[in-house]
Amino acid sequence: MKLSSRLRPAALVAFAALALARPALAEDIDIYAGSGDKPNVLIIWDSSDNWSASAGSIANCYYKDNGVTTATGPVDQGSKLGIEQCALYNLVDGLPVKAAPATADNDALFNVAIMLMNKGSGFGGGFPRQAFIALTSSNKAVLKRVISGYTKADKSNNADYGQAMYEAYLYYKGLAPLNGNLMASPPKDPAAFLAGGYLSPAVNSCGRNHVIVIGNGAPLNSAPEKIVMNLLAALPANSQGKPNISQIELPLAGEGADNWSDEMARYMRYVDVGGRGDSQGIVTHAIAVLQGPTDGGFPYLMNSIASQGGGSYYAAQSAGVLLKALFDIFNQIQTGNSVFAGSSLPVAANLQGTFENQVFIGMFRPDRDARQRWVGNMKQYQFGIDALDKLFLADSTGAPAIDVSTG
Repeated sequence: MKLSSRLRPAALVAFAALALARPALAEDIDIYAGSGDKPNVLIIWDSSDNWSASAGSIANCYYKDNGVTTATGPVDQGSKLGIEQCALYNLVDGLPVKAAPATADNDALFNVAIMLMNKGSGFGGGFPRQAFIALTSSNKAVLKRVISGYTKADKSNNADYGQAMYEAYLYYKGLAPLNGNLMASPPKDPAAFLAGGYLSPAVNSCGRNHVIVIGNGAPLNSAPEKIVMNLLAALPANSQGKPNISQIELPLAGEGADNWSDEMARYMRYVDVGGRGDSQGIVTHAIAVLQGPTDGGFPYLMNSIASQGGGSYYAAQSAGVLLKALFDIFNQIQTGNSVFAGSSLPVAANLQGTFENQVFIGMFRPDRDARQRWVGNMKQYQFGIDALDKLFLADSTGAPAIDVSTG
């Protein structure tokens, strides 16, 4: 079995293996597609001065609504801001939702948020301009209005990637913000906060967590990076131990050589943000929006952020290339958050018609490039009977195999 196209919506797995106890269906194998909880995707959008710079390609880009290209596009056509606005707008318009019978209120496949750079003096990093929102059919219009509403007046002073990454970590952990609650204009989204801290999308969720950094140029000021180094050193150990601040993985001269955003990405990759002790980390992807030969070491910095964060790196000089890169990343995210499971209850080889208490579920992950070979394995479960004489799916010890709080 193969997905007919990328980003095809998947139905929810309900562990229908329990329904296979009927003898008449013993020989059948049913295939179920499941995505579990929706993946969370935080877009860190570099709104620094480089936002205003001209990009390598000045081809105009126009917004799409319901897949139809309109006559409207960004005001700043040809600038990095215009390229990114148009690509993000058309990304939101083109991302899929679940197929019927889902409704516009529950058909989302992703939770999406947007973080911009702080523009005030005396504090750096980013702030949540748009809190996490389920990308339903109805919410697409909400997110597109937010994206198209940005102007050059919203730009910040510096591309402070390191502190923005640290702010993203605090957001996912549900901790108190560093500088993310200080912005007044453009306004922060109050829906991102709860009782003095961030409202985490990861707590009590099995969905995977991602950050996409869209960068416009190398940081011009290295002073904030010393703050990031100290913040990183004070973080608790993750599954790889305490953060190592004694070395820098990026041996560049000039810009990027003293930047700690890639170390921050590595820490986030192996930290547990879900609160269940299962090392539910954050995967970081990076896209460098380039201008030309003047970009220097900036692409290498962005590449290192993605490499250390376990994600993908892309470079773009036009809205079309940027849009393709974003679709590729979301395709990878959905593939990693999907599974296909075939369930069967075997018949004993020596006594036809009698069931062994074994439930085999083959778990297969669709290939992100839509190739025919899928990665997967076979898991064995069994049936248990609770105090009310009801069947439940059990592990090898007889304990429930399904988490009652998350499914």
